[in-house]
Amino acid sequence: MGLNLHTHLEGWVRPETAADLAASMGVPAPDGGWEHALRMTEPADLTVFLAHVAAAYPVLGSAEAMRRVAREAVEDAAADRCDYLELRFGPSTHARPGFDIPDVIAAACAGLEEGSRAATEASTRTAGSRLPAAASTSCPTRWECSRVHPDFRST
Repeated sequence: MGLNLHTHLEGWVRPETAADLAASMGVPAPDGGWEHALRMTEPADLTVFLAHVAAAYPVLGSAEAMRRVAREAVEDAAADRCDYLELRFGPSTHARPGFDIPDVIAAACAGLEEGSRAATEASTRTAGSRLPAAASTSCPTRWECSRVHPDFRST
């Protein structure tokens, strides 16, 4: 059983998805391109890791983008034979005017559900099995998350 716990959603952004979202949002490509900005090619310290995570921030500022990246993360995890995926993200990091924290969480949850369904349909697993995917957020308050989605009501 493959488990992937506490992985950052931003680390799952496909470079080609980032390029597509950036083009639709008018976001310029980073120096060296999206592959270089998003992918670590060798071990490094936390500062380098966080720079790669932050490179995804400009393209995650809409419901469409958040939903797509969450969906693709689940699909990619399933293709890697992962049986359980926990994605972590900070909703306030991706909130924008017109795309507030509840919208961010709802879009991510929708993408997780879509990805789980798609992975199940494409799977060779036993009929009826699913790739469980969950979101773990760093909301300003747990209460704020619980207002949006019942899965965030745990203590």
